[in-house]
Amino acid sequence: MKTSRQANNDKRTMRGVAQLATIMASLPFFAAMATAHEGHDHTASGSETPAATKGAGDNLADKKELVVYTNRKEDLIRPLLDKFSKQTHARLRVYYGGDSLVERIKQEGSNTPADIVITQNIAMVQQLKDAGYTDTIPEPLTKSLPVYFVDAEHQWAGVSYRARIIVVAKNSKAMSIVNMKQLADDQWRGQICIRDGFHPYNLGLFSSLRVYLSDKETKDYLKKLKGNLMQKPGGNDRDEIKLVYGGQCQIAVVNSYYYGLLKKEIPDLESKATPRLVSLVGDKLGEGVAANISGVAVIKSGKNKPMAQSLVKFLLSKESQEYFMTKNNEYPVKSDVAWGKNLVSLNGKKFTSDTRAMVESYKHYPFIIKTLLSTDFNSN
Repeated sequence: MKTSRQANNDKRTMRGVAQLATIMASLPFFAAMATAHEGHDHTASGSETPAATKGAGDNLADKKELVVYTNRKEDLIRPLLDKFSKQTHARLRVYYGGDSLVERIKQEGSNTPADIVITQNIAMVQQLKDAGYTDTIPEPLTKSLPVYFVDAEHQWAGVSYRARIIVVAKNSKAMSIVNMKQLADDQWRGQICIRDGFHPYNLGLFSSLRVYLSDKETKDYLKKLKGNLMQKPGGNDRDEIKLVYGGQCQIAVVNSYYYGLLKKEIPDLESKATPRLVSLVGDKLGEGVAANISGVAVIKSGKNKPMAQSLVKFLLSKESQEYFMTKNNEYPVKSDVAWGKNLVSLNGKKFTSDTRAMVESYKHYPFIIKTLLSTDFNSN
């Protein structure tokens, strides 16, 4: 009889398979393999919700409604959109989709109703840029951001970000790890915990490593990493941290904000499990850290660009930046916003993200998916 954890993992695997199919369909390599007659039911993968009704007295709002596409969780982004709508008297129509947003916009083409896209990761807006669907964001809106959080051609901007880190048993040998490459070392055999390899967080991490490694090196890395796992990949990042806290694992691969959220649940978490801002491939902590950046882009064919630009400005405001930080323990992209106490840091100091991997990693998703399948990464 299956344990509750195994049953939950099976459910997550099934969701992961569906999610994977969507991700694959949104990538050029797999999209080309799709049959031309396939239909798509958008209401099945997302929902459309009016964020607020139109108010009077605002010239921008009087023009047309603003159509927002996003794959950020509704309970996270909705309060911000409602606040923007209230402040501007704008009428927003919001499509809450999953990882199918890119596919949907490509299907709709120049007839897409979307004015603006807010995504969970920067790879999605980069794909839209590469496909020619994005428009220039006026430079004054992003001048307060570090250059690595803004597209070189101003086609997208970062909104907030999460670091992909490791959490290790306090005072263990794993405290010596300085980069993600080292997780493939033989000394960690049976000591690492990680969620489903096909989860977008891990697809992003492995694809980021592929930016620096060859195909063969990446395949060898994933084989060795699998050999170092304590158990079959599964659960979520909270589960992995708890396994370190409980002594079952020495190392967990997680997103930074889960550690901050879990500290509220487990007051003595730091006494047994320590977060490490390891580099992606470098040899120094806090330099070139793997990061997942949420992004925003204005759609070129959108009918309400002035209001879309106003929403970009709002998302980059101090108020919104602090909201993402306090609500979800995400890092602000604006350098002048003070970090909250629950953010994982280098003893209170900031770290640098691997900017090359941020932009280039999505190109390697097809290879990573193929390699995870060929190595049977998610098996026991």
